[in-house]
Amino acid sequence: MVVFKMDGRTVYRAAVYIDIKLTVWLQKFVQLLEFCDSKRILLIVGADSNSHRVLWGCEETNKWGEDFEDLILCFNLTVANEGGEYTLSTLRANNIIDIKLINPSTLQLQRLFPKSWRVLAEKSFSDHKYLAFRPGKSC
Repeated sequence: MVVFKMDGRTVYRAAVYIDIKLTVWLQKFVQLLEFCDSKRILLIVGADSNSHRVLWGCEETNKWGEDFEDLILCFNLTVANEGGEYTLSTLRANNIIDIKLINPSTLQLQRLFPKSWRVLAEKSFSDHKYLAFRPGKSC
């Protein structure tokens, strides 16, 4: 996690890998969401959701996508992906499973970072593409 200041406010930037076979991440993620909510801390999450849901640009939905959307709605998070470019590209599939989530406190400052999320075309050393995020600026 990275903590920085933007417009005089503390912002938490977290990267979350969601392993659908393990639940350890869920408890820690919920703790982070609850803490940020209670302190009104701005939160920006980049999540490898390992799930499919039309809400974040997938062409289909799976069970884990439905469950993860329930968590997103429970904490009133906003899916802030921009565009419909695939974030995962393999020989077997192309999909959008990497998502940007922001909490209600951050949503109020969304105007400060328009078009701040972009899928990069350059090759990565993974089946996931690089994602650019620049708070306060356009990518």
